[in-house]
Amino acid sequence: MSARAWLVPTGWVLGSLALGASTQIGQMTPWLFCRDGVRPGVPLVALCLAIALAGAALSWRGRAGAHGPTRFAAALGALLALLLALPLGLQLLATLVLGGCEA
Repeated sequence: MSARAWLVPTGWVLGSLALGASTQIGQMTPWLFCRDGVRPGVPLVALCLAIALAGAALSWRGRAGAHGPTRFAAALGALLALLLALPLGLQLLATLVLGGCEA
């Protein structure tokens, strides 16, 4: 087993957690996003997007030292994290363009 074996599932874990956290934040705190002036939704969604992309990068890095099914699982984790980063990027764009109550 490689020393980088712990990197293999990071794309699955971090990507899923980032999307779930962003969704829960968006559902539970709309009163926070409707304030004038302060827009806390932008850094929160950007942080979730950064976590998902970090999971993809770490999982892809774990792919380098792996062989066989572990290499495939790491590549799949990286691609899954990138796929989950897509709605986070769109949500960040919506948070930047729209006002707090519409996003």
